[in-house]
Order: sequence, then structure tokens, then C-alpha cells
Amino acid sequence: MDEDDDFELTLKEDVLKYLDKTEQVSRILQKCKQIFSQTEEKGQVLSFEVNIDVGDLTDVSSSLTSVILHDPDKAQRLFQEVIYTTLRCLQHLPDRCSLSQIQVSLRVSNLPSLSCYKIFFKQLHECNFESRYYTFHGFVCSKSPPQEYSKSTRYCCQDKDCKGSQGNDFIRLYNRGSPESQVIRRDFPCAYCGRVLQEDVHARVLGEKVVIQMVNICVASEGLKLRQSFNIILRDELISDIKIGSQYSVVGIPEAAFYKENQVRVTFEASSVTPFTEVPTQLTQGCIPESISRYHIEISSSPWRLSSRLAFIFASEITPKGTFHLLKMCIMLSLVQTGVSNKVNSRLDILAVGREDRLIDRLFQYGAKFLSSCFHGNVHPLFPSVRESQFGSIIDGGAVLLAGDGVCLLGDISFKGKNMQERISKVLQEKCLQVEVSKKGNESNKNFEQFVVGSTLWAHQNKKDSTSDHILGSFGLVVNCDSHCSSVEDVVQVKLCQDLLVKAINPYSHLTESVTFEDLQQFLLTVARRKVSFSSEAETLLKGYFVTSRKIYEGSLKRRQFPLTTLQTLSSLAVAHAKLSLHEEVVEEDAVMAVHIFEECLSARFGPSFLNVHHQPHLKDDKLSAHCGPEHDLYMRQFQRQLKLFCNPTDDTPAGGMLSPFISED
Repeated sequence: MDEDDDFELTLKEDVLKYLDKTEQVSRILQKCKQIFSQTEEKGQVLSFEVNIDVGDLTDVSSSLTSVILHDPDKAQRLFQEVIYTTLRCLQHLPDRCSLSQIQVSLRVSNLPSLSCYKIFFKQLHECNFESRYYTFHGFVCSKSPPQEYSKSTRYCCQDKDCKGSQGNDFIRLYNRGSPESQVIRRDFPCAYCGRVLQEDVHARVLGEKVVIQMVNICVASEGLKLRQSFNIILRDELISDIKIGSQYSVVGIPEAAFYKENQVRVTFEASSVTPFTEVPTQLTQGCIPESISRYHIEISSSPWRLSSRLAFIFASEITPKGTFHLLKMCIMLSLVQTGVSNKVNSRLDILAVGREDRLIDRLFQYGAKFLSSCFHGNVHPLFPSVRESQFGSIIDGGAVLLAGDGVCLLGDISFKGKNMQERISKVLQEKCLQVEVSKKGNESNKNFEQFVVGSTLWAHQNKKDSTSDHILGSFGLVVNCDSHCSSVEDVVQVKLCQDLLVKAINPYSHLTESVTFEDLQQFLLTVARRKVSFSSEAETLLKGYFVTSRKIYEGSLKRRQFPLTTLQTLSSLAVAHAKLSLHEEVVEEDAVMAVHIFEECLSARFGPSFLNVHHQPHLKDDKLSAHCGPEHDLYMRQFQRQLKLFCNPTDDTPAGGMLSPFISED
């Protein structure tokens, strides 16, 4: 036995050690028993998946680790032979089962954090890569519907007297990077008599694959979606839970193949896919900035002052302090309820109505900077579209899906057509999208792909423009940014002009603020990940307000509709305010603020509030203490007592049927 044979034998021993150490041998044996207990067919292919953690494997054998990282074909053959030999020695295989019937898929979950193991679009475009494992951090912008492919099949000789007509001598397995024609063909010769082999269609095993198109994360933020994307192929269990608009870390092997008159097609065969979330390095999770901590300590006796103070200083570089106060408060509450740590149905979608639509749009764009994912509906198509490619039908994600768990800016909704507004309204209500995809070559056979919309939708419209009540009712919050008082509007216009002149003279005047953009970003990132649960007092108050208001509004002369989603909006507002105020749970005061904000939005749309809440989108200089000081606390306490009298829960209040929005986030 020469040195090469000794080295390969050592590698096989290391393979068995690793499989035994990670308890994958017992899992393989159990799966083998399960396969043969379910069917009497002894000629089928046995497929096994081996999970490989490079760090754990290095502790067992550095030589085997090097082979896996730089020669994946040899590594797959080693694992295939070891698994076959193990099953044969333990008598888990029938006598006529051959090595070709063992199919092994290596799932490499991670790679060393070195630059040589990372791949970028430029390398793929220039075919400047080796046939080994790389990792890619990217953003999914397109996705194909699931497609079938042949994982394995069996061939047999057509001559019944030939030895090749029986048994499993001619098994064809799918190999990485090979096309369908390498598995299903009609020109394979028999090794015994030379005749053409015939496929046993009953022995064909099918799998599913999905082609996704990914871009570099920094490129996605610049909007260069299709020009900088490349194809990644996911197979079998890897296709589940892949969402357009999400970021993933993919470990796989790049492949280049010729097609259609010497054109080169580069694909990336994925071995493993894991969600990838990158937090900015300047942010420290779980830590409240010192500037905001001082605010919290100073006003800790009040359950409402911190949120009001933060809304007062929010986006002061866009509009002066006190202007658009209600909208700024709603934007902050919506930001806190946006992200992967929050449920989809707890999002706070906002429609802002006002004459200063450009300033409103700038406020939305400013708020979107606090999140890592934001797409504008005026830059990208709003909804998904289907196109044909070399891989079949590809679904390009529109801005609603591309935003992922971030924010989608719809822009001025009054410029959208009637059909577009109806689609937006449907998405807001159902939080899902259906895309019609026709099968290639068969236009009559159509499938529907459904996508969950995880993004928060922000839109605005000029007050002069008209929008249907249907779409207005679809948004959780409709914020009117124009005051009914002409004197307040005059003060706001003067403050806007003064602010414009000051910034023209000194563009960096806003940098003197005690709470910087980075502090506020760190604070919002931290509190958005907090888990809070509902107290019984807050739950009772919101339920009582919802039931009483619905009876009063629908029983009034104007027959105002009070949709069922109102309860979910109120609970989301209360949860967001509890997080923003650094409360451990949603207390009654958070529910009071949620009702006050909601009533303020309703009074701007439908007239005077039954709770005597006045619409105040802006603050005057002489009213600052009334909104951020002791006067504000006194007013909110009076409103709290008035709200309890208004609700006055009775025995006929439905019990149990409205508890679902108040489930603890833990």
C-alpha cells in the first residue's frame, strides 16, 4: 500500500470519527431502516445529508477539513464510500445494493472568515473562481417558482437475456452542476451487450429546486437590482423559508457552463443558506445611549414625557421642533414596530395627508434611514412582475417585497391609478400578495405564488387630492398634517421659513443637538427588540374603548365604520409606546396614549371626537410645556379618567373573542 492509499484510508477513518462524534451515524442508520420499512423496493437510491461544521471538523482532522474546503468532489466520494461501507458492515443494506445507490449531500454550514473564502459579483462575472466552496452575503431580489428536477433514476437493458436487464447495475445520480440531460438520456450503452439502455421511469426520483437572484447588500441599497444580480440554485429542503427582500449568507460552489452558441452561464450551487443580519458597527445592541438615559432619569416619574420629548426633537434637521409633531410621533412608533423581531400583523402603516407633501415625504425618507432596508415605490416597481429567463419564469420582487422587514415608501398615493390603489388596499388588509405564474409552454395551466408582505407601508397625499375611503380605511393610521386653526398654520409657516433661512446661512446648525442621529438610531434599534406583554388593565381599557366606540360610531347619524383591525392598531400603538417609554410591560398609561393618538387621527377625518380630543398636528412655542411637561401629565390624567368613564365595561362586553391582539410577545 503506497502513501496515497494510506492517506485516503486515514481520511476515511476521520470521516467515520466525525460522523460518530456528531451523532450522524445513528441518524443515518435510523433513516435507512425507515426507508426499507416503508417500501419493499430494494433497488431505490438512498439519499443522505451530512451536516458539516468546519470548526468542529477541524478539531477532528485538519486534513479532512482541507479536502472538504478545496476538493469537494473528493470529499463527497469519501463520505459516500464510508457511509456505504458502514451500512454494509452493519447489515443494513441488501446484498445487491451497490455504491452507486448511495447519494450523499454535504451541507457545509460555515467557512473560515478569510477573504479567500468570500466571492463577489466581479469574480463570478469574470469566471475568476475555483470549483470549491465560497460564501456570499447577499440580498434576494428575484425568485423562481419551485421546479422539478431528476435526482436519480435506473436504467436497464432491453434484452431480457442480458445480465443488465436485472438488478441495479445502471444507476444514474444527479451531480452538482450537471444539467438534466446528464441524468435522463437515451444513448447510454449497456456494459454487457452494448445495446441502448432504457430508463425505468418508476424508479425515477424527483426533487424540487428554486433559482433565486441575489445582489450584494450594498448594491441593493443603491437600486442596481437586475444589472448586478446572479443566479443561485437551491435544491430540496433549502428552498423553504426563502423570502424576497431578505438577506442571507449562502455557502456553495460556483459553476460555469456553456449554452446557446458558446454563451457562458454562471450559477452558484448552494450547500447551505442561513439568514444574515448585519448590525452597523457603531451600534451597541442592548445599550441605551447616555443622552437619552439622562432624559429618562429626569422624567422617570411621568409615563408619557419621554415619548413626547423624543418626538419633539425627532427630525429637527428636516422641520423645526414642534412642527409635524403628531406625524413624527407616529413615525417613531411605526419604526419601533418594524423589523424581524416584530410580528407582521403588528406593523403600523401610515398615510399622511397635508398640503406640505414634499416635507412629509422628506420626513418619511428621514425615518427610513433608521432601518437597514428601505425601498421607494417611485424608484422601483411597486408590485412583483414575472419574466421569462433561461431558468424559466422568474418573479422580480417589487418594492413592497424588496423592503423585506423594513419600510416601503409608496410616495404620493393620489397619483396611483384606481387599480393600483385597490391592490395597495388589499395588501394592507391581507398582508400578502399573489403572483400569477404560467408554466412554460402551457399558458392555460397557471399557478399562483403567495408571498407574505413583511414591510411597513408609508404613503402620503396632498390634501387637495381625493382618495377613496376604502384605501384610507386600509391604513392603520391616517395622520392629517394640517391644522384646522389658521393662526397655528401661520405660526408653522413662519417657523418653516425661519428654519430655511437659518440652514441656508449655517447648514450644520442642527449638529448642536444633545441627542444625535446615531444616538436615536441606537435607541430605536434597541427598544424595537424588546419584548413586552400586556397588563390586564391595558387590555381591559382597549377592549372597552373598542366595543363602546364601535357602538357609538356605527349608531350615529353618519354611520361611521369602525373596522375590526382598529383593535390591532390600538394594541400595536400601545406596545410601541411601551417600548419607546422603556416600560417593562404595556401598562394602562400606554393604552391611554394609544387611544389618544387614534382619537386625534379620527377627529381630523370625521370631526369632533366623542372624547373631546382636539386635532393638534403642530405645537406652538408657548405650548411646549403642555406637551412635554407637567401640564401634559395633568391633561393625560384627566383624559385617562374620562376614557374610563367612556368605556365603562359592562357584563355584555364580549369576553375572549378579542384577546388575540393582546398575546404576549414572549
